[in-house]
Amino acid sequence: MYNFIYRKRVLQIILAVAIAAFMVARLMLAPAIFHKPHVPTLLYPVLYDFFLPHPIGFRIALALFIAIQVFVFQEFISRHNFLDSASLMPVIWFLFFSLFTSDFPAFSQSLLLNFLIIILLSLNINSLNSSNEDNRRHVFWAGFIVAMATLVEPAAILLFFIICAALITGKTNFLKRLCLALTGLFMPFLYIAVIFFLTGRMTILIDYFYRQQFFAFLFIDCKPAIFIAFCIVFLLTLLYTLPALKLYYDNRVILLRKKFLIVNITFLIVLLIVLTGNHSFTAGLPYLVVPFSIYFSMLCQLRRNRITTDILMTAFVVIILLIKILA
Repeated sequence: MYNFIYRKRVLQIILAVAIAAFMVARLMLAPAIFHKPHVPTLLYPVLYDFFLPHPIGFRIALALFIAIQVFVFQEFISRHNFLDSASLMPVIWFLFFSLFTSDFPAFSQSLLLNFLIIILLSLNINSLNSSNEDNRRHVFWAGFIVAMATLVEPAAILLFFIICAALITGKTNFLKRLCLALTGLFMPFLYIAVIFFLTGRMTILIDYFYRQQFFAFLFIDCKPAIFIAFCIVFLLTLLYTLPALKLYYDNRVILLRKKFLIVNITFLIVLLIVLTGNHSFTAGLPYLVVPFSIYFSMLCQLRRNRITTDILMTAFVVIILLIKILA
């Protein structure tokens, strides 16, 4: 079924328009939800306080932000040749997971972090086959993006391991590039420290670091039966998806295999952020939007074992919908 949709452009357009229309309807009619930060953070409260008094402005900003995310995500998939033909499946899956894993329209840390993850992925994958000068620029900005993500979600500091993986995978001078990435990582924090020092608010900054809670494990905020069903479907989907896609990309050029490796590492890091970042189960689901949108877009192009692929993908879609309805 999904491979059939993948090969039919008209069906893709219909699905993409239908999901987008449903999102626009919810954006206009559903109440806007503003999630308070679940852990102390620096950048997110500023944006939260800015949008909270202006729900209409937030809806307009959210529509533009989602549109930019969709464009960047589709461009990322297309540019790096993850699919064997042009397709709108990345748009469809990204819109679907963005809509049904969160309280759309909602302002949350995951909304901002997902966009930064797309940018970080693109920078790291670009660094695999770029010239030395471009590579240095990509590595620096990758470190900078991790810093911005950490200001939104403290556990996102773990994203720095994606940069390390890209440096090891690529043919680059690891130590030099690592220092450059660390420079990009620490620069925003240095600016913040200087601003707080000059404005006499260093005690606030010190208190922020003092109140940080790292490695607070995921807690369950839905019905146990729903959570157990999700875990079963989630594990079965992963146990099928990763080997199936590995076999598929093993027949591709080395560079594409390296790109797929970076995607897998990104998924593992994001999953670790969800599990150890003091999230609730339902609040942690939106963090998986980017990796699963990539994986499901890739699965749609597989021609072998279509029935197994369809069953697992449909089961995952159903459990996401059940969580949305019943949790």
